[in-house]
Parts: sequence; structure tokens; C-alpha cells
Amino acid sequence: MSYTVELDINRDDFATASTLRDITAYVENLQWNAGMAQPYDEVAQPSKLTLMLNNSDGRFNQGGTPGTEAVINGDFENWTGGVPDDWTSVTGTVTEVGPGESYGGTGSGECNLYNDGEILQDVVFLGFKAFEITIDIDEIIAGTLRVEIQSSGILPAYKRFIFSTPGVKKFKWYAEAHLTIWCYRHGSSDFDCTLANVSARPLEARYEGMLAKGTLIRVKDGSGNQLYKGKIAEVTQDVGAYSNRTVQIVCEDPMLELLDAEYSPSLLEGATVDQALAEIFNKVVIAWPYKHMYWMLGVEGASELDVSTKLYSPPATDFNTGSYALPYIGDNMERGRGLDAQSMIRELVKTEFGGLFYWEPRTSTFTFRTRRWGIEPTTVDSVWSTADFARVKSSYAKDLYNDITIEYEPREIGAAGSILWEESGLPIRIKAQETKVFQVRYTDPDDRNTPCGAKDLIQPALGVDVFAYDEWYGPAIDRSKFFLVRLEAAGGTAKIEITNMRTNREFLITTLQLRGTPILRRPRRKVTAQDGPSIRDNGQHPHEWQVSMLDSEDYVQQAADWLLSKFKDPAVNFEEVELTLDDNSARLAEALAVKTGTHLTITDSWTGHDADYFCVGERHQLMGGGSNAHTFIWTLKPASRDQYWLLGVSGRSELGYTTKLAF
Repeated sequence: MSYTVELDINRDDFATASTLRDITAYVENLQWNAGMAQPYDEVAQPSKLTLMLNNSDGRFNQGGTPGTEAVINGDFENWTGGVPDDWTSVTGTVTEVGPGESYGGTGSGECNLYNDGEILQDVVFLGFKAFEITIDIDEIIAGTLRVEIQSSGILPAYKRFIFSTPGVKKFKWYAEAHLTIWCYRHGSSDFDCTLANVSARPLEARYEGMLAKGTLIRVKDGSGNQLYKGKIAEVTQDVGAYSNRTVQIVCEDPMLELLDAEYSPSLLEGATVDQALAEIFNKVVIAWPYKHMYWMLGVEGASELDVSTKLYSPPATDFNTGSYALPYIGDNMERGRGLDAQSMIRELVKTEFGGLFYWEPRTSTFTFRTRRWGIEPTTVDSVWSTADFARVKSSYAKDLYNDITIEYEPREIGAAGSILWEESGLPIRIKAQETKVFQVRYTDPDDRNTPCGAKDLIQPALGVDVFAYDEWYGPAIDRSKFFLVRLEAAGGTAKIEITNMRTNREFLITTLQLRGTPILRRPRRKVTAQDGPSIRDNGQHPHEWQVSMLDSEDYVQQAADWLLSKFKDPAVNFEEVELTLDDNSARLAEALAVKTGTHLTITDSWTGHDADYFCVGERHQLMGGGSNAHTFIWTLKPASRDQYWLLGVSGRSELGYTTKLAF
């Protein structure tokens, strides 16, 4: 079985076939990880791929100077019979004009395309070349310019670029033997465009400009199955007369972008973890795989809906239904310091007491698994013995906890219509047609120093929650009727926008407040669970969980008892195993199928160990272009700690011995 490493040279998520994107032959080594780094991690760190490329022929050099111009009369200085020399006028009106002129201009040295006017030139050359193509648009008075690049001998054969504004437009393209540049109108509307220059200059490095940050790299096995896909985050080029002439590329998945994204959570009541996670993805824009593939207002090349772009949609997700309906989500995370999606996700997954959140690079999917993913009966996917492994990392009693504490945060619902926020900087002057934005953090009506959550917010009422006066008429007359007030509410914060709709008057705001129903935070409480016999036999080993989204003492106590039953007894566990297989190995395909969530049985004849595990993390190392030895490293989580009681099932019905009550 061989491997393929691909570079998304067209930045279209490998949608367009290209013989250039396969860079496997230049790979000296690569390694990547996915899933969890430790057996009981809950949220995975971003997966990363490191790739070393042989650059002895300079094909991966970056930052080189383009060569001699290939387009003839690209500056439109020469004209014969009303057509620029060496250009073909396909149809319509093509005329010579001067700089800054549009259709009807009397100057010279530039080319105007009017309505159906089109020009093209076929550039002929020897061999295969990468080009830097420049389109210098002097004026676009009406319509939109379409530039189509055509080539042969290499896929893709053509691509269209859409430009609606003047300026210098640059992009890279590959061609063999000839390159056709075709400029014409996009759509059927009126068209009036003046071109100052068209240029195509060859690049010495074949992949010049193609190792841009954010470009996708994909690894596939010999059957075409995706093993990893991530974006370039870092490129290091080894240069110099005595260097190794290599290029190192580091790729990352979108997990880092998600975890660092600013986030203002909505208030959810009675929602499960998967519902809250879905709300994050709907509010936090994670543009996977490329931002330019989605519509962006006013961004050329990304604002032509259904032509060069499409409406945003969240990345693919695979979420289990959460085990418990949380009473309140989003009311107590923002504590005046701002919030990111990472903090929210970690707090949500904590409530599962054994759930997982990770990016699955094989399917490009954000994945959430509840605690039951590891305790529901599943079929064993493959069986291995320690004789198969080059290394086994084993531990005894490493995760032994016999004194469990869980800290939670009770809530209380306050009076409806309470004042949750008042602007402290009054009076505030607001000019004619001006908009002012106020960032709101709710506070306890009885203690303004204590933050709280809120529900049932009331749209600020003019004359009550918002009062303003005109200095000419005095403070007794309310003029807030001239205001447009917008409220954007979240669970712990809100944003109020006030616009003065008058065109010739400014006002003084003297009252500005927000009312609603407070969700009050009460002092944190703790529950404990201890096992006397385990403490007697092993010593006291405490462990504490802080789960701020839980407020039910009964539920938290059940969680503590569950955790105690899982971790109170010492056990031998295999934490990590490593094996190396080559292309001829009969078990290579089986090993490649092992990923986060795979159910394994591992035996050891010397110690008599025979236990089930779940793979919760994987690391891979490949040498020599992916055709030689493949090293696998799997992070394991024991299945036995999660087995719960099943009536009449041998090995699962001996309560307190081989199993425990489910939570």
C-alpha cells in the first residue's frame, strides 16, 4: 500500500484535478497526530502535520523574481486597423483610448472593451512553466470584467477570474506549450472597461506562491482514503550553498481557529451539550476550508454569489446527543473578561464526565462524543498482542482517585423586569445621525459588583429605559422618540445600539438602562464521594472537578459517585502502544483503520493481560515519500472502567466486581 501527499494548488478544496498537486515524490518524511494526547483528555489540542520536502531542484522556492515578459504588446502601445497588435478581437467593440479614459476616449496606449468587446492572446512557449499573471485595469465604468485563462497539457484546463473594480490584479497559473488569456464581459449588463496592461511572466520555481498560509495539504492511503487534511501554518526553507535544500511545512486543522474565536453565548435553557455546541458553530464563523469560498461583502473574488463563492455554512459536525439537559447554558461564563469558544467548549464537555470533543482529520469533521460512547456495548474492531508492538507504555494505579470532589454553581431566578444594567457615564451627547454602541454586562440588582445571567430581556422602551433631551428645549421634554434602538442579547452580555435619526439635532442621553429577569449566581458548593476501603489500601488520592454549568446537587452527587466507582481501584493499563509496519505487512490496512473511537482488544502472554481499550488518539510517522515504514502510535483509554451493569450478560452483570451502575 502506498501513500499520496497532495497540495491544493488551486485553493478549491481539491475540486479541480491537477497533475501538479501530487507532491509525494518529494516527501522525505512526514508525521501527524489526531485525537487526544492523554487517555482522559476531554478536548483535543489542534492536530498538526509536519512535512519535509526535497527541494534540490528549487521547485518549492518562494519569493523569486518573475522572468521575461511572455505577452506580446501587453501594454497596448501598438495598434493596426483598430485592433491591438498580436491580440485577437473576437467580437464587439474594441478601441484604443488613453489613460483614465473610457469608451469614446481619444487618447492612446490603452485598450477599451465596450459591451461585447473581447480580446485574447495565445502565448506559445517551450515546456512546462508557472506564470505570474497581472491584469492592470485602469477603469471599469460599467459591468464586470471576466478574465479566462486557458491552457493545455495540464489540468485544470481553464479558470475564470471576475473583477468589478479597477487596479492591478495578480494571480499564479500553470501551463504547458501555450497559454491563452481571454478578457471579456461577465454577464449581460452594460460593459465599459479599460485595460492598461496584461502581463504573463514565467516563474523559475514551479510551486512559486503555492505554499501560502492557509493552503490545504492532504494525505491519502493507497486506497484513496483520506488520513489527514489541514492548512499550511508555517513554511521553513533551508537555503544556502551548503544547505540540505529542503522545505519544512507545518499544517494545522481548524481546531485552533475555533478555540481562539471570540464568542458571546446565547442563553439556552434545558439544552444538551450537542445543542449548545451547534449554537457555537452557528455563531462563530469558522471558514473551512477557505474563507474565499464563502460570500464576503465587498471582497472582490468572494462577493459574486454562485459565481466565485457561496453562502457560508458551518463545517461538518458529528455530535452525539448529550446525556443531560443542562438547566442554563451561557449565563455564567462571561465574567467581565470576555469569552472565547475554547472556554465554552471545555465547560460544556466537562458536564459529560467522560465526553470527548475533537477534530477528525479523516473526514474533516468536528466530533463530540458523550460519556456513553465508551460504555455502550460495541463490537471489538481488532485484536492485538504485545508481540505486535515495538513499544508498550504501561502504568499501574496511575489514575487512582478515591476522594472525589465536584464544585458546582447553583442559580436562582430573580424578579422579572429587574434593572440589570445602567449606563454609568451619563449624560452622553449623541450627534445628528450618529450611532453609539454600549456593551452591557448584567449585574445582580441587589449587588452591582456581582455579575449575573439574564433571560426575558425587555426591549429598551423610549422615555422609560432611554431618555434624552434637546438643550434648546430643556431636560423636561423627552426627545428619545427620534432614536432607533437595537438590542442584541446573549446569556451574560448584551449590545445596545442607539442611532439619532435626526439630521440637524443633537441630544443628551440622561437615562439608559436594560431590564429583564436575572439568573443569579449563588456561592459555589461542593459534593464529595469517598471510598474507605480504597483509602485504607492505597492511601488517600483526591481529585477535584469544577463544573460551573451544573446547579443540581442530586445530579452532581450522582456524578461524583460515578467517578468514584470508575477510579477508586488500582489497575494495570496500557496507555500507549507503538508499532511499525511496511507496505508488505498483512496488517497494514487494519492498522490504518484504527482511529479515535476504535475498539481494541490487547493481550500480553507474559503478564496475562487481556483487556479492551478505546483508541482516543493517534500519531503517525512516515519516511521516504510515504512508501517505506509507517509508524503508528495509539493513545489508549481502558474500556473496563466504563463498563456498566447489564442484566444477564456474563462479565457485565457482577455488580461491584466486573461492572457498576451506569450514570
